[in-house]
Amino acid sequence: MPASPEMPFEPQSVKINVITLKAVGVDANVTGDLTIPQDAQQPVGIVEGDFTGINALLDKLVSMGLVPQDQLMGARMMLAMFAKPVEGNPDQLQTKLEFKEDGSIFANGQQVQ
Repeated sequence: MPASPEMPFEPQSVKINVITLKAVGVDANVTGDLTIPQDAQQPVGIVEGDFTGINALLDKLVSMGLVPQDQLMGARMMLAMFAKPVEGNPDQLQTKLEFKEDGSIFANGQQVQ
């Protein structure tokens, strides 16, 4: 079996200045700052996101008959695990993902791994 090729580079940090996505009525903006410790399995740091229009899109998919109402509940529950509504604006969601040195991952303060 041939030896696997060496990595041409080894990233030590990743800075996400901004990733913006605007499509089908949804606006998403993500930023982050991660470091990659030597010989680590995952990065360490924080990724944050702001999302607008997701709930309206889900409601529209149901009203169009593309997604059954009973399946929407599962999608909303999964969404609630990773994003929380912004006070005063129920269609705006925020998330903060924290990647810790011990390998744990937190979404809005709740451990998910």
